[in-house]
This record gives sequence, structure tokens and C-alpha cells, in this order.
Amino acid sequence: MPRQRQSSLSSFFLPNSKRPSSEDNVTKNTDEWVLRTKRLAERYEVAPCRLTEKPQRDRRTKVREAVQEAESASWRTMAAGKPALSFYSKAKQAIEKEPLYENTKGSGLLCDARCGMLRTRLLRATYTPNLDTTCPLCTLEEESIEHIVLRCPAWKPQVSATSSAAATPPEQRQKLLAMALGFRESQERPQWETVEATKRTSIRRLVVCELSAG
Repeated sequence: MPRQRQSSLSSFFLPNSKRPSSEDNVTKNTDEWVLRTKRLAERYEVAPCRLTEKPQRDRRTKVREAVQEAESASWRTMAAGKPALSFYSKAKQAIEKEPLYENTKGSGLLCDARCGMLRTRLLRATYTPNLDTTCPLCTLEEESIEHIVLRCPAWKPQVSATSSAAATPPEQRQKLLAMALGFRESQERPQWETVEATKRTSIRRLVVCELSAG
């Protein structure tokens, strides 16, 4: 006899006091739903909806906005606690889909740069003792993401070889770097030409690094 059939017959012959009822299942499901709703309301700081309250037409919208704000705040706190994501957490203010990636090598390198994980000499020096962090192509500055994207004469011929980070205010440098990496205010469109130039620069640098290593 199949096991499922045996189980059904066993429950059939149980005394009424031991036989599970549909009411017990409903009560259990209701209790779980109440507890889950309470936890979610506390987590997202949303006031409970009582049956005695007058229905609010925009309540669903307010709840959705409260959940989005709580998730965004939690995400920013998490990102701010990771050194590699310090710039990312400041430049990206909202959790939303990015139209910058199209499953290409340039997109992958752009993602690494946005997250602070592009394999520059400055990053590698954090886990490689005594590594020279000077840019191997121009030897003017440390090889950082900002240097590669904005100021290295090897990748930016229009940039003067005498230009340096000190020539531009820090706030302006951060703004230019954010724009080159595709960061923007919510609802704004990316600076596509600048972003594509960053992708091309990252690919060219990767090729040079691979050829040099070979």
C-alpha cells in the first residue's frame, strides 16, 4: 500500500481529539501571518492597519514608499561600512536598475570601477607588501581609479602631462569621477559618451596590462 494512502487511513482511524482539523490549520496559518505582519511593521516602521480604521485610499502607496526608504537606508548603511564601497555609497543614492551594462568586458570593468574594485596598483598594494603604486605608464601619480579615468595622459591625450589632483578641487574631482562612472541623480540619464569612454579606457588598460605581464 502506498505510504500516502497509509497516512490517510491512519489519520482516519485516530480518535477525534487527536485528529487534525481544518480549524487548527486555519488558526496556525493566521497566527503565523499575524506574527510576520507584526515583524514587518516593526522593521519598516509602518503603523498597523486595524479593522476599525477608516480605509485610506493612498495607504498602499505610503507603505510602499516607507519600505523603499527603509531598504535604501539599510543598503546605504551596509555599503558605507565597506571601504571599497565608500565612493559607491555616496554617489549612488537609490536602489534602482542601471542601464549601463550590456554583458561586455567594458561593462564588467565599469562595474569594478564603480565598486572600487578595479585592479589598480593602489588597490593591489592593500594586499601586496612593498608594491610600487606609481602609474607605470605616466609615472606622475599613484595608479588609482580616479587617475586612470580622469587624468592619466596615457589614456587621456588631451590631458596635460603637468596636470595633477592638486590642480582640481576635491569636490570637483569627485563630481567628474561620478559622472565618468555613470553615477547621477535619481531620474537623470547617464552621460553616455563619458561612460562609454570610461569603458574603452578600462579595456585598453586591461589589454596593456595583460601584454606587459605576458
